[in-house]
Amino acid sequence: MKILRVLLSAAALSIAAPLWAHSELPSEAWCATGRPVPVASFEFFPEGLVSDRDGGQSCPAGGGKAPSKECGQFDDDYDRSRRKALAACAAHAGAATGDIGSVIAVVQAPDSYLHEEHHRLYRSEHGLRGVCVRCERPRPLPIGGLR
Repeated sequence: MKILRVLLSAAALSIAAPLWAHSELPSEAWCATGRPVPVASFEFFPEGLVSDRDGGQSCPAGGGKAPSKECGQFDDDYDRSRRKALAACAAHAGAATGDIGSVIAVVQAPDSYLHEEHHRLYRSEHGLRGVCVRCERPRPLPIGGLR
């Protein structure tokens, strides 16, 4: 049982590891005092992401107010998809005390999203898949410690 807990913790950390390279974590020390635990998965299909990008928003015509950020003038597909993943994961957050209870979205695919030039390469047409990881309190060691 102890080995299983260690393996699950290692697996959760390996899931989150790619985020450190892309600075997707809220901080470099996110969940340093807790244990990251996968709590849900998400998958957004290309059709839905493209529809979100292309539909429903109308920007003011010339001569009116300046376009707002909500009009999509400043957002690329990567940022829009990232916000959608974060919003999906937010439903799994607990009562946060520091990092404990906070949730992050860990995108696992597609490769274009994970690439160092993701703002240039990723498109909504590629879809998005990943897991939600919550920082939970560390479990106390059993009485008598590890054997």
